[in-house]
Amino acid sequence: MLYNFRQTKQKEGESLDSYHTRLRQRAKTCEFTNVDKEIKEHVLTSTLSSLRHLALRENFSLEALLKHGRALELSEKQAKDVEKTEGDAASSINNQKKAIDKAAPAIDMHACAQYRSNFC
Repeated sequence: MLYNFRQTKQKEGESLDSYHTRLRQRAKTCEFTNVDKEIKEHVLTSTLSSLRHLALRENFSLEALLKHGRALELSEKQAKDVEKTEGDAASSINNQKKAIDKAAPAIDMHACAQYRSNFC
């Protein structure tokens, strides 16, 4: 059913490979003369804009498009992991600083100045 194929959208968090598999399954019920071409066009209109921009500059086959899509997914995942790690590290440092500040006794700056003046 062509309508079902055209209505297929990539789900939140779904990998490009899983999406491609779903499209290929739905394409079986359609009478496409060139299944790869139809899947490629559908992927381009319904997936990551960064992949779409890349594919519009180059004339990729479906297989090449999927390969580049996998690379984009991997780099996005790695970037998110790095950002999370950096955020966790910054949060840990802030928590340690707060704990040290809380544990350190308050310094009376006036008393400190008087103490130093006695030795000059």
